[in-house]
This record gives sequence, C-alpha cells and structure tokens, in this order.
Amino acid sequence: MCHKTCYGPNGGSGACSGTEWNHVRVAKQNNYSDAPIFDDLFKCSLPAISWVIPDSQWSDHAGETGPLGPSFVGDIVDAVGGGMANSACNPLSTTNALYWKQQPTAIFILWDDWGGWFDHVQPWAVYLNPSDPTQCPPETAPNGWGCGYTSSFRVPLLVVSPYTQAGYVSGACGASPLPPCPNKGTNNVYTHDFGSVLAYTEQNFNLPLIDATDKAYVDYNAPDWGPQRSNVPLSDFFGSTPYNFTNIQTLEPYTCFQDYGNCLNAPFTPTGPDAD
Repeated sequence: MCHKTCYGPNGGSGACSGTEWNHVRVAKQNNYSDAPIFDDLFKCSLPAISWVIPDSQWSDHAGETGPLGPSFVGDIVDAVGGGMANSACNPLSTTNALYWKQQPTAIFILWDDWGGWFDHVQPWAVYLNPSDPTQCPPETAPNGWGCGYTSSFRVPLLVVSPYTQAGYVSGACGASPLPPCPNKGTNNVYTHDFGSVLAYTEQNFNLPLIDATDKAYVDYNAPDWGPQRSNVPLSDFFGSTPYNFTNIQTLEPYTCFQDYGNCLNAPFTPTGPDAD
C-alpha cells in the first residue's frame, strides 16, 4: 500500500504529509539518512503509526536491483525488538529495548507480490450472488460493496510483537495436505486481507472507519471480523504473555541502510518502490 501515492524523496512530489509517513523519504538529503526509520528508532522518535516502504534496491520484488530485502526487513525487526548499539534511549538488549519492553510495538510485514505469482489455493470470495454469480445487482450486495469480488493469490503476512507466540499460524492448517498446526488447542481459523491491517490499527488507536458513512471500504469489510463482528481483525496474533526477543541474523547491518553508499562503496540514488 502507498506505492506512488505516498512516495517522494524528502517530501518531493507525491509524498504524503504528516509524521506517520516520514519513512518513505529515503534520499540522503535535508538531514535524512538513507532510511529514516532507523534514525527514529535510534532517537526514540518513532511515530505511533509508521508505514515503511523500502527503496527498490532493497526490495524483494522480482526484477529489482539487489538481494537486500531480507536484511532491510530483518534489521528493522532487530532494531525494534533488540534495540540499537549506542542508542541512549533504545539500548541494545533483547530484554529491555524501548520498543519491545516499555513501548510494546507490533510489526506487520507484508508483500505486494510473492514467488512465481501462482497459488494452488482458490481465492476467498468476498461475495457472490447466490442466484447468479455473474450478476451483481447493487440491491443484493452487502453494503453495496464487494459483489463478485475475490481476493488475488495469497501473499505472506508476518506479525512480530512481544505478545505474539513464536510459530503461531493463523489460518488453515492440520488437515492433509496442509502443514501441522503449531497453535494446538485452538480453533481460530481466520482469513485476513489488507483491510485487516487498517481495521486493527483503527481499533487499537480508537480511530474512525475510513468510510464511516456507507462502510464501503476495506477496513469495515475485512474478512476476519467474524460473526456479528465479534473478533477484531488480526487480534488472534496477540496474547497476554510477553515474550523476550530473539535477534535475526542478517547479511547486512542496519548501519548499511543508514549510509548505503559507504556500506557498499557505491553511490546511492533513490529509485522509489516498484509501482506495478
């Protein structure tokens, strides 16, 4: 989400306003490092809500320029969960880092495309007219939204937080040929989509729906609200027991993305995220 709509090096054309968007400004100009997300984590000025999009040179998207996507993502997770070296307010610690202990932080990691653009699982159908799936008269579609619409192929969603149990899987598992369920003893099988992230954020921060008038947007229509809207989307990822953080070993350190040119001995010119 955001792609071209909210992107512009150092606030250039197309950039969104508001501090929650400052991490998409990736040029090393105007007092920004190459990846301002690490500056905010180091200085403990992380906004309550942040949307982080890598430069295409650090993207996992097929056809992009380098294999640094896993390091970029892993280093952000490490800086949140394990702190940062020489940071006075977010110290290097797997038990006492600011954004893991004092200010518990949830990280949602998503991709726009994945693998070979193939999925053996049939997409979830938001709504189909039971009498004629090819026809979607507005008067029969719930809230006038989603008639005949189906999701595309699945993409991964990784949730990292102090209250998310390691190895938890939200979704179908157990029955052959699906993998075994690591979350034994639970019956919570949910379908999530991108609207789930918006809905969870709105609930967590007591924000209104994006389109509260006719409830036609994806946050209200997230599939994991459950019957009678009894479940907050993505809430099954969060329990009441806090866990310690385990660092992720990455190929490149976070300092590489703060000063990309010095790290790889190559000039860094922001190229923006892919926009396909």
